[in-house]
Amino acid sequence: MNKDKSQIKITIPSNTKNLLKERASQMGVTISTYVKLLVFSDIKYITYPTFFPTIKELDKLVREYKD
Repeated sequence: MNKDKSQIKITIPSNTKNLLKERASQMGVTISTYVKLLVFSDIKYITYPTFFPTIKELDKLVREYKD
């Protein structure tokens, strides 16, 4: 289980919070859990590009960083 967690504070209009609370209640979860489900469902299919630089590319990056 990943214990590395962060909190996010957001500000939304009261009527939006009321809609979230109502929807979460319909699902039998808290607002926090409902928002987590929304976020997870949005990002679960994101694929991150994998970059494996060559030695030549690494050397170039190091030179640019030093300059």
